[in-house]
Amino acid sequence: MSDTVIKIEPLLLSAEDAAKQLGKTDAEITAAIETVIKNAKSVSVTNQVRQRIADICAGRYYSVPLPWELTYSLTKALLPNTVTKFVGNSGATKSFAVLQLFSYCMSEGIKVALFEAEEDLTYHLTRALAQKTCCAGLTDADWVKDNSEQADTLAQANAGYLEDMGRVLHSMPNNQVTLDLFADWIEQQAKRGCRVIGIDPITAASRTGDAWTADEKFLQTIKRTATDYKCSVILVSHPVKNVTFPDMGQIAGGATYNRFCQTILWLEMHDTKTSKVKSCCGTDEIEHNRTLYILKARNGKGGGVKLAFNFENESLTLKELGLIVKAKK
Repeated sequence: MSDTVIKIEPLLLSAEDAAKQLGKTDAEITAAIETVIKNAKSVSVTNQVRQRIADICAGRYYSVPLPWELTYSLTKALLPNTVTKFVGNSGATKSFAVLQLFSYCMSEGIKVALFEAEEDLTYHLTRALAQKTCCAGLTDADWVKDNSEQADTLAQANAGYLEDMGRVLHSMPNNQVTLDLFADWIEQQAKRGCRVIGIDPITAASRTGDAWTADEKFLQTIKRTATDYKCSVILVSHPVKNVTFPDMGQIAGGATYNRFCQTILWLEMHDTKTSKVKSCCGTDEIEHNRTLYILKARNGKGGGVKLAFNFENESLTLKELGLIVKAKK
């Protein structure tokens, strides 16, 4: 018997009347219903866990890789259905780091989108080109003027990369951005199939009414989007004014972000200093000019640890050096 879809309006038709209208006997309808019941999957928590295991084994549920291997393994920040807060003081080069991350994801064949809330698209594409070519001079107008032929040659040689990044980066420099606008844009990108979606910075958004209520509504909205479309969201942020030390209590936006984000990372800029650092090559005293604090890592084991990084001035990228080991007293 072929599959039959039966739509019966509640309380309008008896089983006998429905059978007559469908041209089926009671026995045939009963047999069809029994077949559906027999083949139906039981809705249980066990089946949900088994489905998650199956999705992991099939590669449908995974954490998107990062350009920094240790950070990836300690946080698993970009699992589906997650929101990550990436914090840094002004000048900490967090925007370069996020641009590096999205460029890396794109090169890995992952569909991504990044909303640049400050400056225009050309500004950010020029930065991306500087990272791609390891030529920081491209971001310096005086250098470009003095080296115009070299600069243009680099742009032409990387035209394909720039076109690809132009589809990743989004900008509205002449519009007032709001939390509602960001929430709608994130949903649009999720519907397009983007696996990782970022806002840099979320603190650029204007808020109406009570700021705490607005932030909570925004986070609940984007968390629902991340869950519905199985994607990951990254929000770049600043600390509050007069911050003294990386701490969740000093992140702009307050406690609502601390509770609802699965991962919180804080990039600190400082003068070059020496720390005891453990890497794949062993433990040694290493100089570094950035420290990444993993303040929260719900999906990984790295909560509370610090990583040594260097910001490399020529490539404008972050290089991960290893885990900072606490000195023994």
